[in-house]
Amino acid sequence: RQCDQAGANCSDLAGATSSTYVLTAADQGSTLRIVVTATNDVGSTPATSAATSTVSPPPNQPPSVTLNTGAQAASLLAPATITLTAEAADSDGTVSQVEFFEGAILLGTDTTAADGFSFTWTNVPAGSYSFTAKATDNAGATKTSSPVPLTVFADTTAPALSITSPLEGATLSGAVTITGTSTDDTAVT
Repeated sequence: RQCDQAGANCSDLAGATSSTYVLTAADQGSTLRIVVTATNDVGSTPATSAATSTVSPPPNQPPSVTLNTGAQAASLLAPATITLTAEAADSDGTVSQVEFFEGAILLGTDTTAADGFSFTWTNVPAGSYSFTAKATDNAGATKTSSPVPLTVFADTTAPALSITSPLEGATLSGAVTITGTSTDDTAVT
């Protein structure tokens, strides 16, 4: 029989007619009393148990989360732009937010699951970094991803400059236009 939390106002449970009964979601928050009816040669006599403890829902499971940095990690030069994306899911609810960290420093939070969880950090200086993502589900359980290391390198190669006009040794007079080219291992601005 299923009863209120005080163990009173009991009613029969549909399907509870054998020696076993599997709890359902409808049983959560209620109390159960076991009624056993034994029959012998003289007749049947019902026996009712004391109220059991309140049936609790299963414990909340934490979400899962994986941090991705993509192919950008191979060639990060300062000042870099790093886009962090996280794949997060929750088996018994929903993911309400993902926080992105560098070490213990919170960089940003994304609460919009519809377009995936992501954060873009701009103007990142040269250095070694360790990123994590922390997912929180709708019941407050959390899970932190494995750390992902990234290194942002300083550009230490100077651009190469070449004057193409006027040619070396030319005699100049009046207004002179000077043209040239430049190359660099990253970009020339």
